[in-house]
Amino acid sequence: SIIDSLDFDPGNGTFYLKSKSPYYNVYVVKLTSAGNFQWGKMFNGNFNDSRSSSIKTDNNKDVFVALNFNSNVLDLDPGVGTTTVTAYSNTAILINRLNTNGDYVNHYYFTSNSNASNYINSMTFDSAYNLLVTGEFALSYNDGTNWVDFDPGSGIVKGINYFAKSCGFLVKLNSLS
Repeated sequence: SIIDSLDFDPGNGTFYLKSKSPYYNVYVVKLTSAGNFQWGKMFNGNFNDSRSSSIKTDNNKDVFVALNFNSNVLDLDPGVGTTTVTAYSNTAILINRLNTNGDYVNHYYFTSNSNASNYINSMTFDSAYNLLVTGEFALSYNDGTNWVDFDPGSGIVKGINYFAKSCGFLVKLNSLS
């Protein structure tokens, strides 16, 4: 995570990414196996988007970035386009997908109606290239009225916790590649 701007090219060249807000933002940099700079991207929000806990590539070399954020507006498209999401909880969770050139492909957002903290801890692909995501979710109230929707599509798979403030989760996203 960075504040303001920073040169991301480790070689003789320069490539600056500048934050659009006075808060932290998540960045991704692609280097060759020899350490030469290829590209750098940043996801800008209007608040503290300071945690990216995992990054993985699939068999097509698409890049999956886990984002734990709390911006009112977070731009997921690091290019000239704009694709925004809004955090409805203290810390919202999503996975942003870029292609091998660092261009926005799509995202997988786990919405919540609870003003509590949710985090992705790690991601991995299984042998069939299903994405396995682990993390934790905390709900404001444990009375069954608060939930996290673990289906990033049009379906609803609610995670509800009646017994404790924080629970772990494991989500399998099928056939993303």
